[in-house]
Amino acid sequence: DRLLEQRYRFPSGKLMADVRDELKWADNLAIKQEFDAQLLALLGPKTEADLAKPKKPKKAKPAAQDKAEKAPEPEAPADPYAFLPKPGENNSVHTTINFSSGEVMRVANTPEQLRAHLAATGGQVWTRFPPEPNGYLHIGHAKAALLNQYFADMYEGTLIVRFDDTNPSKEKDEFVENILQDIQTLQLKPSKVTYTSDYFPQMLQQGELLIKAGLMYADDTPQEEMKKERLARQESRCRTRSVEENLRIWGEMKKGSEEGLANAMRFKIDMKSNNGTMRDPVAFRCNLTPHHRTGTKYKVYPTYDCACPFVDAHEGVTHALRTSEYRDREEQFAWVLKAHQQVSKKKLPDVQIWDYARLNFINTVMSKRKLQWIVDQGLVEGWTDPRFPTVQGLKRRGMTIEALREYIISQGPSKNVTYQEWDKVWTINKRVIDPVCPRYTAVVKEERVPVTLTG
Repeated sequence: DRLLEQRYRFPSGKLMADVRDELKWADNLAIKQEFDAQLLALLGPKTEADLAKPKKPKKAKPAAQDKAEKAPEPEAPADPYAFLPKPGENNSVHTTINFSSGEVMRVANTPEQLRAHLAATGGQVWTRFPPEPNGYLHIGHAKAALLNQYFADMYEGTLIVRFDDTNPSKEKDEFVENILQDIQTLQLKPSKVTYTSDYFPQMLQQGELLIKAGLMYADDTPQEEMKKERLARQESRCRTRSVEENLRIWGEMKKGSEEGLANAMRFKIDMKSNNGTMRDPVAFRCNLTPHHRTGTKYKVYPTYDCACPFVDAHEGVTHALRTSEYRDREEQFAWVLKAHQQVSKKKLPDVQIWDYARLNFINTVMSKRKLQWIVDQGLVEGWTDPRFPTVQGLKRRGMTIEALREYIISQGPSKNVTYQEWDKVWTINKRVIDPVCPRYTAVVKEERVPVTLTG
């Protein structure tokens, strides 16, 4: 019935296929000729109606009210950085410290602090990238640097590159020079380059004020015993030393004397805390190794945990981006900054901390300490070896900075810790170089075979 109704518009191909399935032994051309002959006998020659183009059914016109309503515009893809807090929001509670005594400290800028901070920064986002000059930058550092640059650029802010050079035993000018080279390679645009060592005079002044305020004490407990006491939440016998005694030992530490070398200055926080980083961490320690910038001028140096909060606030940083492995240290960062604020002659603002997941790759060593060991053992050419995940190593291997930047920015500041495959990075790199990279075909000379083409 459908065949008679639709005539030559009927999809006859299906019927032809069914016939061929039934008569697999028959010649296909003979089947088609017989099929066409029987179709002509049944329907007759094609008429003008059969040859005319079929008319498309008209669509129903929308009602007047529907016509007036326009379809909603598709939503723009969500910006993975849009949820980061703005500088003007830095008066909300961003860190809560719970002490073992039951006391709770909520850290946030007061309205006065916030107004002063916004005035000092022009209401802009100020971020910092603080590499330690004890190795070359690897792809994980590149993520940190580019995220800080991207976030600052989002709000027409500024990026500070600050070398965290508080441990002269591991730091070298070689590393400083190559990190600066890597920063240029990554096309970062820092407003200035600073060093924590620029602030050593202020840090030593802060140290004395912290001792006088009863917030820091000298401890000559051996390192291993101190570690055991912290794990056992046991207070050191030196915790009750008088301010006068602590100041005297502080003077010996600044001289680098035998007594000074035996002591370290510790913050007096909370040895019963559930957070191990709050159990009286070391704030200053002696080191007689000449510093790569200051030489032998100083004998006592602040730890990163002591210096970073102070220098961040001192330089006007509004947002400190850190990898999530430091999340346990947020309470410590907030307490140390509060201690510095309490004694500092300069008004220091609170700093908004935002953490994100560090960049991990499968079968890839990312620890600078382990990479240094591999270099020291002579297992590679050096920090620029193309097998290394360093910026210079990846560049030697063929990675373009454009692809590296695109990959890292696409990751966004996610907090989910994952282990990445390298395939995606190299796929992006291939897309970048394909339009501009010449390709050549070659054969091994010893295995070449002459070929003669004829015709």
